Order: sequence, then structure tokens, then C-alpha cells
Amino acid sequence: MARATGGYAYAFQILGSLVWESNTPKIDQTSLSQLLPAYQNQLFNDAYLPIVNELTMGDREVIEIMAHEMDETIDERFLKEQINDTSTAAPICLQHLIENQIVNYPEPGKVAFALPYFRKFAIKNENKIA
Repeated sequence: MARATGGYAYAFQILGSLVWESNTPKIDQTSLSQLLPAYQNQLFNDAYLPIVNELTMGDREVIEIMAHEMDETIDERFLKEQINDTSTAAPICLQHLIENQIVNYPEPGKVAFALPYFRKFAIKNENKIA
């Protein structure tokens, strides 16, 4: 459960509630896999959509770029090039996403999504993010 929630307290609450309601006698990979669609649906609708609705268009652009990259970690310079940013907009957007705990710096100069399944959410809900 800890891996599926990525340390995000609200995600753990959602998944724990689903496990409780399912009366699963044993919590294992099979039972979690069965709950995964309902868990992701509730996480996406109840947590991620409201979070994204509060973001600026620049923040959303960064999310879209990151969601469509193959690597889990993305170079900050690459993001700036993709935004075609010659100002300070990219660092401001990144800082805003970090403050909102959507992304983090897993290593210097690299950015990654911090929330569990957020990449999948961003791709699935691209029309709501743009």
C-alpha cells in the first residue's frame, strides 16, 4: 500500500478506505491490483482534478510536457527549451509545482512527478489540464 500511495497521505486514506470496504481478508498484490482502478479513479477525481484546477496555465504546460516524456525524471533545461522560455517563467512554474507537492527534485537538475500515478492522470485528463 505504501508503494501505491507514494507517501501521499490522502492517497493512503483513499486506498485504505477501499481495502476496508472490500473486506479483503489479506492485503496482497492481487487484492491491491483488483482495487487499483477504483483507487485511481477516486484519487484522480477527488484529489488531482481539484489540484490542477488551481494551477496556472504555465504550471499546466509543464505538467503536460512532463507527462509525455518517456523518462521518469526530466532535465530542467529540457523543460525550459520546450516552453521556449527566455524569461523566468519555467523556474517560477516549477517552484509553484514543487510548493504544491506535484513535482520534486529527485536529483540535482532533474524533475519528477511526486504524486502517485500523476503521469497517468495527466495523460488521461489532458483535455481538462490544457
